Amino acid sequence: MIPIDCVLGAAYAGDKSYYEYIHGLNGLVGYGVDEEFLSLKYWLTGSSCILVKDFEVGHIYREKNTPGPFVRSRIDACYNRLYLLETLFPPGLLKDTIDERIKATYSAAYMDAKKLIGDKKEYIEKERSYLKSIFASDYIEILSRLVKI
Repeated sequence: MIPIDCVLGAAYAGDKSYYEYIHGLNGLVGYGVDEEFLSLKYWLTGSSCILVKDFEVGHIYREKNTPGPFVRSRIDACYNRLYLLETLFPPGLLKDTIDERIKATYSAAYMDAKKLIGDKKEYIEKERSYLKSIFASDYIEILSRLVKI
């Protein structure tokens, strides 16, 4: 087993009760940013991400020509990035810079996604408050572990 910074494109395994404790993927819509979102939650709550080598899993394939669940809109993709930023990032800490990058990347969808964020402001504030209460680490500590400075 090897510690890794972020789970990306893999099969995941974990304790269901811990997943529920960190509120899993609550708040995200569709697909996108889910791996980064979960990884950050694990790190911030004092856990970590681990790669288990030589592990085999099966795969169930969809029937031919079905779009599958991975189709997402630009608005959803933008929203998920903004949601991650709003719930997991503390005020300051590059938040404005990251918001500007999201805006530049998703220019046409940005205002619609920002409106969705505004519409869910109360839920987001409640989720941010809960997550902050269970965080065992802060971003500076996490960044110093993940980014070898």
